[in-house]
Amino acid sequence: MIFEVVNGSFGYQPGHEILHNLNFQVPDGKILSILGPNGVGKTTLLRCMMGLLHWKKGESRIDGENIRKMPVRRIWKKIAYVPQAKGNALMYTAEEMVLLGRCAHLGMMQQPGREDIETAREAMALVGVTHLKEKLCSQMSGGELQMILIARALTTKPSMLVLDEPESNLDFKNQLIILDTIKKLSQEKGISCVFNTHYPDHALKISDEALLLDKSGRCTFGSSSDVINCENMQRSFEVEVYIDHLKVKGTSIASVVPLALL
Repeated sequence: MIFEVVNGSFGYQPGHEILHNLNFQVPDGKILSILGPNGVGKTTLLRCMMGLLHWKKGESRIDGENIRKMPVRRIWKKIAYVPQAKGNALMYTAEEMVLLGRCAHLGMMQQPGREDIETAREAMALVGVTHLKEKLCSQMSGGELQMILIARALTTKPSMLVLDEPESNLDFKNQLIILDTIKKLSQEKGISCVFNTHYPDHALKISDEALLLDKSGRCTFGSSSDVINCENMQRSFEVEVYIDHLKVKGTSIASVVPLALL
């Protein structure tokens, strides 16, 4: 599946666009990271991409087709959304929460069947959370709940996964678990992944492409190593940065260090 945004512009107030004339593509099975300072519209962009908000100009396309002309159920069989993990997940068990992801495949008032339950269990096994199936979501850590939400999204067997700040508010270990899971889904399952993040190091670690937003509403798009450079980061975030490349166990690891306000 090829997903693209063509001439996308959006604003909450007339005459004020927070996203201006965006053009980019998510290649099949690749990872796109979205970066930018607070308030530039990273989450808004995700919502416009999926059709939860409507572009004021331009459109989102799946394999060349405008998603506004597609049935909603068809869209949600192709794209799955993973929101930020919150602690108000009610009293669902992990397995019940993951089963909710099958709604797009069920008819009105239809109950999940054996196939749906098996699909949910396969998704939990894929991301390594089978051991949590009886645990209440309200009793989970942030990292556990985030993995359950990813498993829920995978039950639709999507072509593209959209994740809203999936590694925020997590410790180092859980951040790595999330990043490794996204990379695994891309490389082993061929699922395109789009995530917004406050961590340029994470974008450089796993993403093939990067989209950097700035306060003008415009974006810089390209390979992650080309987009995330000192000049672009300084222009977008208005801070002086230094990008270092470390050799660790034969692997080059990039680190983006903020130095001073501009």
